[in-house]
Amino acid sequence: EGDNNLLWERLWGEARSIVITQLIQSLLLAGLVMTVFNRLVTVHVVHIARHLGELAPQTLKRHLKLQRAVQRQDELSLLEFQVNTLQDNLRAHLERQHSDELALAASRDQMAELVEARTAELKAANQALEALSRHDDLTGLANRRYFDELK
Repeated sequence: EGDNNLLWERLWGEARSIVITQLIQSLLLAGLVMTVFNRLVTVHVVHIARHLGELAPQTLKRHLKLQRAVQRQDELSLLEFQVNTLQDNLRAHLERQHSDELALAASRDQMAELVEARTAELKAANQALEALSRHDDLTGLANRRYFDELK
């Protein structure tokens, strides 16, 4: 029986040693995977998020450029391309909107001038009609309405 206890004690010691070694190896491997993932993905995702956070109409010409040693055709490259395409489309839309607003303002000003000219014409026509209602057009003499208003 003494040998049995010693055997169990050694077995548990070896098991503890194996578990601790495997735990340390797993933690080191997880740390390595996290570091590699951070360098390959997370840094670029943060860069993309920062770039998108700084977007404004004035900064739409500044394209997103990921700082990568090797240009790969992967999801990050696709995302970079699509963000830049979106920026270009948005910039073109805003430029078109601005030119449309300028054209609309010019049309509005032209319409206001036309309305003003037409109003002046109508005012002159009304004054001419008012004068004709009081004086004869051929002779220039006062007519009946003029004398009725004098009473």
